[in-house]
Amino acid sequence: MAKRQSDDPAAKDNHTNRRTFMKTVGVAAAAAVGSTAVGSTLAAENTVDLANEGLQNGDLIDPYLEDHFDDGNKVLIPAGEYDYTGDGLGGEKANCALIGSADGVVFNRPDPEETVRPSIQATDGTVRVANITVRGERGVEQSRWRVGAEEGATMEVFNVNVPDGTVDGSDSTGIYAGSDHAGTLHVKGCYFEGLGNVALYVSDPYTGEDGQVIVEDCVFRNSNSSMIRFAPSESIIRGCYFEATETAPSEEGYGGGDSLRAIKIDDAGDDVVIEDCDFYWGETGGVCVDFHERGEGGSGVVRDLRIYNENSDVFDTEWDVEGNWSGENIDISGPGSTDLPSGFSGATGGDAESPNTDYAIWTPVNGDGSTSTDGSGSTSSDGSTTDGSTDDSDTSTDSSDPSTVPLESSTTLLPRDGTVGGSANLESDWDGYSGDGFVNFPDSNGYVEWPVSADGETEYDLTLRYALGYGERTGAVIADGSSTPVTASATGAWTTWETVETTVTVPDGESTLRVAATGEDFGNLDAVQVEPAASTSEGSTSGDTADSGGDSTSDGTSGDDTSDSGEDSTTDTTGDSGGDSTETDAPSVNETTTLYPTDAMIGGDAELQTEHDGYSGDGFVNYPVDGGYVQWPVATTGGEYDVTIRYALGHGPSRTARIKAGNDVEEVTTESTESWTAWDTVSLTMTLPEGESSLRIESTGEDFGNLDRVEITPVSSGDGSTGGSTLPNRFEIDGTGDAEESAAYAVTVSGDITLDEQRTEVVDTNLAVDLQDDVIEDGTVTGQVRNGVDAYYYSGNLQSIDLEGDADINIFHG
Repeated sequence: MAKRQSDDPAAKDNHTNRRTFMKTVGVAAAAAVGSTAVGSTLAAENTVDLANEGLQNGDLIDPYLEDHFDDGNKVLIPAGEYDYTGDGLGGEKANCALIGSADGVVFNRPDPEETVRPSIQATDGTVRVANITVRGERGVEQSRWRVGAEEGATMEVFNVNVPDGTVDGSDSTGIYAGSDHAGTLHVKGCYFEGLGNVALYVSDPYTGEDGQVIVEDCVFRNSNSSMIRFAPSESIIRGCYFEATETAPSEEGYGGGDSLRAIKIDDAGDDVVIEDCDFYWGETGGVCVDFHERGEGGSGVVRDLRIYNENSDVFDTEWDVEGNWSGENIDISGPGSTDLPSGFSGATGGDAESPNTDYAIWTPVNGDGSTSTDGSGSTSSDGSTTDGSTDDSDTSTDSSDPSTVPLESSTTLLPRDGTVGGSANLESDWDGYSGDGFVNFPDSNGYVEWPVSADGETEYDLTLRYALGYGERTGAVIADGSSTPVTASATGAWTTWETVETTVTVPDGESTLRVAATGEDFGNLDAVQVEPAASTSEGSTSGDTADSGGDSTSDGTSGDDTSDSGEDSTTDTTGDSGGDSTETDAPSVNETTTLYPTDAMIGGDAELQTEHDGYSGDGFVNYPVDGGYVQWPVATTGGEYDVTIRYALGHGPSRTARIKAGNDVEEVTTESTESWTAWDTVSLTMTLPEGESSLRIESTGEDFGNLDRVEITPVSSGDGSTGGSTLPNRFEIDGTGDAEESAAYAVTVSGDITLDEQRTEVVDTNLAVDLQDDVIEDGTVTGQVRNGVDAYYYSGNLQSIDLEGDADINIFHG
């Protein structure tokens, strides 16, 4: 659960308020933030310390980044100040990280008139950039960091500070997510001030992939246009601070401060959340939240805001948001307007809670009020190392000596009966817990533990009751030093409680049982039920134990489909569970090909079953609520394919799963067939790469219909060829976000080029530049773009790229 840093007394020692921060970042080599916010688990295989590669204070860092910030590498930057141009920062990345030392890392940008426009795209896994302060004003011509992720990938920007803003009349932004962002972008613990254009431009009202954006614990001060442009579907702003106390630099072509808004919602995304934020809004500001007309039709909730206002309006509703957006617990104080949109509720005047104007900012570890390190700069101010592991030197927040709990039969462990330590807290601000409160974990270095005793070494089934408002987080259960990972999936609200199960071995005699955060936070923990495992024999389960998702069988019966808890199992082609599937050759999909479950890997508690008639092979797949899958190897020539799934779903409501074909990830929804012996089909079109890949259908929280078979058919292009394009690669000329300047381009490849009509977008039909036809001839395309996207497929190799003007080129292989 995200919380305001100021609400945590233990955390305040390692923070400084916003006013102190501006003095802090003026100190050479101590300007970077000091603690790595931890999000997704990194899968980087190699660690590269740039100090060992020869990087020294004052060097140009770009060549080092070009050489080492690449797939599979976690790159550590030693403390110091470095010149940078952005050239080494960009590119397509997979499973890698760039992490500045907790002792402070500064990137000094060139003079304002030089543009810096790196583009970082996460193509697989998690890509993280953390602990960097970027110094120097940005100029009139647009500079920005462009970040994003392909579907299924995550891009993280943690503890990146941009304190120096822009010159007056600037078109420069802070961070921008382009139209190709389709995965998850997580921005956390960042600071932005004094920008002429948008500080965090993460909406895409014109064209795009609707990738999720999560903005947490960030600070935005005195930036023009809007501090955040929002919001793709299921996106979140949480725990942020917004301030308008000074006139912002003017945006190019606009007056300074006239449109100084905190949040501009100009993307019609659904299920958006804006919560637990503070606003200090002086006379220089515009509105705090602008429901722009381009966001009409979107939906979400605004809640738990604390606003001090000196202006005429707090909210601007350019369309009737009632029924789409809701607002609750919005406190507005100050001499300005306290009006709320129709249907919103809150307190005003003396009844309103004031905003926290000393919102905390991460500072270097050796900065004011922080802890010291071992000299390597690898330990952060929250006790976690820069790679997310924990430091056991923390002190417990509970000094009592809890009594040892004998594990003789079913036993419930509550936080009050144990020790809550590290940076974890015992809290009670969300209803539904069963004792005196629940444990709120930090990203790492937080735990709750109990002294226990067992009569002989024994296996125990543990059921953890928790709430997790969003996302998925993995912690650990540690029994006498032996760690078992446990994953909490979203419960949908912090007041909705569910359980997750695992099994651990407790040694003979007295020992310690601990639940700990290990780099991803964890759900708010209410209680842990411990009981001796019903049987340790292979394949047996407790008769009343639910499966890992807490679901019943997909046909609505109970008991017969109960799976064991904890780890995924797989089913091989003979239908036996518990082992890896036998390997099967990838079928070549040159014409309609039928895939049966017995030709696939079945895993994650999904099962091959036969009790309902009408299936066409040797059985059907019965999914659990979450985590079950069936996966086939396939070999294709590349392009678009029609995928038809035959299924049965005996009762409603509809159920949605995820289907992955190569790098293409889509949702697929089954409607009720009204009987488990009545079979129907659902179809969709997907893009597969050339060569061998896989087709996978997995449950993601709603179960799925019983799956009988899948048919996959190449899509005809009308000339006898198949696939949406037989050309394996593509590139985009992206000019979105700049309505003033066009860009001319010429791109030559060694093979063929064809237009990608699906991704090509014209933003303004009144601009002749964006309406004119581009010319493709002999492997070369020439054209112009202005605030739009020109997209193409191609084969062979890129031979030359000539791009003049304000646009980016993004290249996608395979």
